[in-house]
Amino acid sequence: MILRFRAVLLSVALVFGLISASEAVAPKAGAKCNKAGLVNTYKNYKYTCTKKSGKLVWGKGVLVKPVIPTQSQTPIATPSPSISETPTPSPTPSISVTPTPSPTPSPTPSYNEATFIFDDICQPDPFIPAKWSGMEERVNTNKTECSWPYRIVKKAMPISVPKTTLLENLQGIGECKILNNQNMLNVVLWPSRVVDFWNRYERHPSLNSVVQLIPIYAKDAPDKGGDPGVDYAPYTDFLKEWIDHASDGSGKLTVRSPNRYIEFPDKLVDYRLTHSRQQSIADNFRLAIEKWVVPKIDLTGANLAIIVLPPGSPTYLTEQVGLNQIQYGNGFVKLMIVPPFTLTAPISNAANFIHPAWWLHELHHVTAGLDDNDHESEKGLHWWGLMSYGANEMLGWQKWLLGLWGDNRISCVDATRGGTYWIAPSTYQTDKKKLIVLRSSTNKVVVIESMRAGGLNYKMPTWMEGALVYSFDSTITTSHSLPQVLKPSERALISPTWKGLNRKFINSDAALKQGESTTFDGYKISVVESGVFGDVVKVERIN
Repeated sequence: MILRFRAVLLSVALVFGLISASEAVAPKAGAKCNKAGLVNTYKNYKYTCTKKSGKLVWGKGVLVKPVIPTQSQTPIATPSPSISETPTPSPTPSISVTPTPSPTPSPTPSYNEATFIFDDICQPDPFIPAKWSGMEERVNTNKTECSWPYRIVKKAMPISVPKTTLLENLQGIGECKILNNQNMLNVVLWPSRVVDFWNRYERHPSLNSVVQLIPIYAKDAPDKGGDPGVDYAPYTDFLKEWIDHASDGSGKLTVRSPNRYIEFPDKLVDYRLTHSRQQSIADNFRLAIEKWVVPKIDLTGANLAIIVLPPGSPTYLTEQVGLNQIQYGNGFVKLMIVPPFTLTAPISNAANFIHPAWWLHELHHVTAGLDDNDHESEKGLHWWGLMSYGANEMLGWQKWLLGLWGDNRISCVDATRGGTYWIAPSTYQTDKKKLIVLRSSTNKVVVIESMRAGGLNYKMPTWMEGALVYSFDSTITTSHSLPQVLKPSERALISPTWKGLNRKFINSDAALKQGESTTFDGYKISVVESGVFGDVVKVERIN
């Protein structure tokens, strides 16, 4: 009798153990669950079991802000649940099923997602959104590379204003739109060809751009039955959020996608789609896409088309590849292919191409023709700007060039009179001026931008903040040679380092602080006041 009772108890325990194990599986929206009202928190998202169409399924996850214990100068002992002669102090527990690791403490720690102070722009983000969970381990396996941004931090303009009396001597905005040299290989200044063509086909992604996903599957990238719009929503949402913020909320980017993947009859591996491919290889693939896939999709009104594969496809099939453009109707559509969204399979080369910030970087190569910023010479910006290494926000000059900023954001200085000008932080959402531009000659222009943490620059530490001064010279036609930075005259810059959280790149502290100045082509540029409101800059002729 006792043995039979023990057997019954064992059976019941096994049944409940199986139920508990089934609920321990990572929840997924729409997947089966076992009990209405059951709540499961997984990777900072809370899922609730609900009854839908007669079935019990997990609902859509709701983001739960991580609760990280803060340190106090005097630890307070908390009673331990176990009996002990000497109670051991323990931190207040956070209410979370999945523990969130605390970041390395700093002298004045702040664990708020919006105000956390980073040591440098490459420091890993302790608040990576759940949709990118696993990405950092994917692209930075050995933690020896820069950790790129995963979110856009929106900051509004503070109410404080500078005390300095401004003397703004402005001239017509056209005087600051220096044209490209006819031999320029990449569009880094205003185009010298027909502006209408530039506006319609090359200023993308930007205000009111239409991005079309072209989802394909092949023999070596089989269809998994997913919805491409859902599969790649983390990327397209990131792109739309960036456009909205970079354009001060006045932009609207549309993303379209079929709800299924389209068959591509060839093996993708045969096309050798590497980033450093020969142009003939890219052309062959583009022609095959035009033949087999384009007739099955509506590209009307699209400015840019991005070819995507089913998530989980082998990573060796394709890297990021620009495919020039295809003619559709009476216009042209820029075309590119990206690596599959895969966070589990190993990758040997070009891991950065699956990072969302690198999508932005590469899209602006393919569409706008923006060259890489100078990240090689002593005068280069190196990691300043999205078009350098993708580690932070796009330069204001390039935003103006693309139409993300209108002419009303620019102070075009009258070179004959100089003056004193206020510019707001370029990553803050505001209707104030954000860029000072001085054209010193037919071919040269200097740009002054107020750099503060925010946008994709949210990891910028205070020692990097200030007024960044950089220049363009349209007689320079060598790739990767513009823009060039103008360093402060009064101090030497720090030596580059790469150790732990102390990552300082060449010219990383080149931004002018209050009281500092630099010279350019016969002009002196000084910061006379700075603060949370940005920088007040004086421009004066010195010869």
